[in-house]
Amino acid sequence: MSVVRSLFILYIYFLAGCIGQEQPILDKKPDLMQIMDTATGPRHYYVNLRTREVVSSVSIYDWDLAFDCRKNGFEIFVNSAKGMGVYNSETTFFETLFESINYNWAFDNIKEDFSKTAIGAWGDFSFLNPQSFKFVYLVNRGQDFHQQSLGFKKLMIQGSKNGIYSIRYANYDNTDEHIFSVQKRSDVSFVYFSFEGGGQLKEVEPRGKDWDFLLTPYIDSTYSGNREQFILNNQLSVYDGILINPENRWVTSDTTHSFEEIDFRKFNSYIYSRQQNLIGCQFYRWDWSTKKFQTRKNRTYLIKDHRDYVYKLRFLEFNRNDFNAVSLSFEVKNL
Repeated sequence: MSVVRSLFILYIYFLAGCIGQEQPILDKKPDLMQIMDTATGPRHYYVNLRTREVVSSVSIYDWDLAFDCRKNGFEIFVNSAKGMGVYNSETTFFETLFESINYNWAFDNIKEDFSKTAIGAWGDFSFLNPQSFKFVYLVNRGQDFHQQSLGFKKLMIQGSKNGIYSIRYANYDNTDEHIFSVQKRSDVSFVYFSFEGGGQLKEVEPRGKDWDFLLTPYIDSTYSGNREQFILNNQLSVYDGILINPENRWVTSDTTHSFEEIDFRKFNSYIYSRQQNLIGCQFYRWDWSTKKFQTRKNRTYLIKDHRDYVYKLRFLEFNRNDFNAVSLSFEVKNL
């Protein structure tokens, strides 16, 4: 037998051995992610599950208004993290003087329905360039972490043309009046604006493809079993919670199977939702006996990103200090 033929036969035996024996698939352990910030005051934390990092961290006091950047979207949100509210005066005379009283404030409804903002439909959106109703809105700029008022403004949305919003705003007594333009951007879901310094644009949100969820204070229905940052009215309070990226992200939860039991064979059997606050503040509770936050470790959350990759999460620890800065740890694993 020639040397070449002998080597060929040995190669065939080697291939047969490799094919015939199943190699065990090692189950990779979940990764531990932690958000621990010693900064004074609450912040927004934008989390990327693929890279396992916080891609942006911004003080919640950096902005007031968020302008919709969707091609046919024209909603304007207020900063719910500060407990901001809006009252529609229903007058179109901007120079009207207003008293500093407690109006019947409306608040943003942070879910998948973009139409339920505190400002609401400020114009006729059936036009390519929306025609404004020219209502004067009173804006409550919310509270700081000492629960002190951050002030008030009156606001008129003058319109939106060719992707540029125009707004007019001033103090209740017509001082510090300004007109400002806000240009839509294609790389983010919202453009952010602050009334500070006469008006300025702020860099808050990363590119839509770069983050999956946001850890932030937000407004939700009052839960008797949880501890809020502060109460707005009989129905609503500000809580620390998790909001899903509204741009091509989906989420679901499972309280039946353990975190370890949920694998790639199960994730397609779930019904996913785009509800931004589905996780919300439901992953923890306040234990009044120990005076500590307790995470609900029996709840596993699954988040599907814009590439249809699915991640499972289990929250392990949550805490908030006296300055409303939070710490969070959780397990995450690709499915």
